[in-house]
Amino acid sequence: MDITILNAVACNGVTDGEPKDLLGVGFRWRVPPDQFAVWIELYNPTERAFSINLQIQRGRDFVGESGDELVLAGGSYWQGVYRWRKGAGFQAKTYNVHIVVDGVPVRLVPLDFGHPEGK
Repeated sequence: MDITILNAVACNGVTDGEPKDLLGVGFRWRVPPDQFAVWIELYNPTERAFSINLQIQRGRDFVGESGDELVLAGGSYWQGVYRWRKGAGFQAKTYNVHIVVDGVPVRLVPLDFGHPEGK
């Protein structure tokens, strides 16, 4: 695959300005946060169009996903933010977020929403 994930982090939020500021970066929370985001930066040297989405699992169980996003050709670098609210039904447990590019999982971001030491 010619597309490379440069960075992928979980955080409490992301400002929408440029450059983006990440708020509360980490992967451990004492309880599920009111909101959280996954910020992704990737390198696409061929500048081709691609699709990207996130899939969330708890162990082997599928929990949910973001909708597929088609990114049209035109740039070598891309960054995107996917946000979830507390109403998504997360529990004080661990989850895995899989970043999927063109239907292939390319990166795993662990989330711990029940860590006793928290943030």
